Amino acid sequence: MVTTFSSSEVFEERIESYFKTNNQLDMSIIDISNYQQWFDVINSDTLTSLKDQIANKLTEFPNNLSVNFISGIVYLKIDDFDNSYGREKLKNAFQVIDEKLERDLPEILNLSFENLSISERKVFIRFLFEFFPHYFNNSHLIDVMEKFEPNVKLKFDDRSDLLKEVNILTSFRNQISKLLINQ
Repeated sequence: MVTTFSSSEVFEERIESYFKTNNQLDMSIIDISNYQQWFDVINSDTLTSLKDQIANKLTEFPNNLSVNFISGIVYLKIDDFDNSYGREKLKNAFQVIDEKLERDLPEILNLSFENLSISERKVFIRFLFEFFPHYFNNSHLIDVMEKFEPNVKLKFDDRSDLLKEVNILTSFRNQISKLLINQ
């Protein structure tokens, strides 16, 4: 993917933000269990600047839970979540959360919903349903989601329609990936 810049000043700003020191981000890399700090990082800077800082950190820490989670949420917030990069980073983060921070999952979801807009929450719920459908079998997690999205239980009671939609989207994404690889 080639990024174009509207001016040399914008290019300079982006380079500066790439190398900008973010102590909160650095601390979250060290202490991956301090998930409250993930949200402090997300709210610490402009999303564009944060996206650049995270890109820098991902070169050094490509599999760090904190960086993956923050990256995924930032891509979701900048409305570039369908970019497979952000989606994959968040998916990787939740896989680690399932393994290492499972008992903290309700609070992580609660903080996630608190820090997302209504439209972002809908994308987030679809993401969770697509990759982590077992969350919708846990009444406590459903309660957390319903706190922010009151009709979530109604939306997912008829899972067959949503599963069809998810399967169609997944199939379409896989077909596009194959086409791009074959070019």
